[in-house]
Amino acid sequence: MPNKKLVYVVSLGCPKNLVDTETMLGSLADVGYKPTSEPKEADILLINTCGFLLSSRQESIDTILELADIKAETGALLVVVGCLVEHNEAELKEALPEVDEWVGVGRYSKLAAILEPRLKGKKGRDKALPYYAIGPDEARLLSGKGYAAYVKIAEGCSMDCAFCKIPQIRGRQISRPMEEIRDEVARLAASGVKEVTMIAQNLSAYGSDLYGRGKLPELLKMLDNSASPPWLRLLYLYPLGCTVELLETIAASSRILPYIDLPLQTISDHLLKDMRRHIGEKRTRELVKRIRDIIPGVTLRSTFIVGLPGETEDDFNKLCDFVAESSFDHLGVFAFSPEEGTLAATLPNQVPAKVAEKRAKKLMNLQKKLSRQKLKNYLHQKLEVLVEGVSEESDLLLSARHKGQAPDGIDGLVYINEGQANEGDLLNVEIVKTGDYDLVGRIADND
Repeated sequence: MPNKKLVYVVSLGCPKNLVDTETMLGSLADVGYKPTSEPKEADILLINTCGFLLSSRQESIDTILELADIKAETGALLVVVGCLVEHNEAELKEALPEVDEWVGVGRYSKLAAILEPRLKGKKGRDKALPYYAIGPDEARLLSGKGYAAYVKIAEGCSMDCAFCKIPQIRGRQISRPMEEIRDEVARLAASGVKEVTMIAQNLSAYGSDLYGRGKLPELLKMLDNSASPPWLRLLYLYPLGCTVELLETIAASSRILPYIDLPLQTISDHLLKDMRRHIGEKRTRELVKRIRDIIPGVTLRSTFIVGLPGETEDDFNKLCDFVAESSFDHLGVFAFSPEEGTLAATLPNQVPAKVAEKRAKKLMNLQKKLSRQKLKNYLHQKLEVLVEGVSEESDLLLSARHKGQAPDGIDGLVYINEGQANEGDLLNVEIVKTGDYDLVGRIADND
């Protein structure tokens, strides 16, 4: 097949994976490769996989098989990268001989060098390339729309949560220097980006490996200036590092959005202890109150796992009560999946999968009712929104997000049914209708 210098990419999993994908696209762009939306046009088929849960691994394998069929038709180079590779590369190589190259985490910026022998028709590759974390000379090629971008401020995780394999897959935490992050954020702002979402597996611990202590408040103060985009968002704050200093820094800023994503996972003391969360029920409840006291009007999001080993019906009912009392703005709920190689998979009193799924559905139904009631408070309010463009629901609507809604629709959307705006505009919208998770509004006077 002639080398058309086109790459088709599928990025699965979390926003951190998306940043890695953009890093790889930048690496390939340096040697002349351009992305294409048509897989049959590409001479490289690239899949950035997720290996966090059984369901995500299955999605990754299904995607590999789909693109393997296209490879058989076009002769493209099939490249699989990311967390799934780290999870069980040897087994995958045996089961999926259609894949030309397997690349684990940590060497994304060197993808062009890794693939060079293949692209020149030779066998083998440089296996001596070092572990790589995002650096100052990184050439990212943003894959999304130009008004919003993610910035990864640390890689890996040094926590020891019993249910999670991220430290095994991604390694221990490696933080980027503050100045490096500041410069990247400034470059993105200068290019027209209106919202930067800072991500890491554990934002709260940022800098502890590099500076000897957590430095997230200092980083945010450094970023809180006119060289940064108007919206700065934080995702994934581990409860232990959500300090008064951090909360006061957020409260004092006009750019750092009053949005706290605090994965709490469960509430019963014995489950928190078994899961190695290093925080109990009392301190968790105090933290939720402290956040609301220090940041008035904060949007509070959390994530919970139901069906953890040893979770009784009383534990689940306590969790439901806690969710109702805490009035979270947004909630993610997962049924526990016993991941091979984790401590949680070996604990006694495993909850049957059907019971866990039933509990997850019940908790989300509760959150749906709570969300519907809470959103009614927005009726007739004016909210600043970031316009994302024409809605996928209808050409007659625009999609947007307010400050309390994270990218990729995880927190719902604001649909604009009256008025004109351009993608990437920041403007005010008057809310005229509310739903379970979404809002509807008209463009208001923005003077």
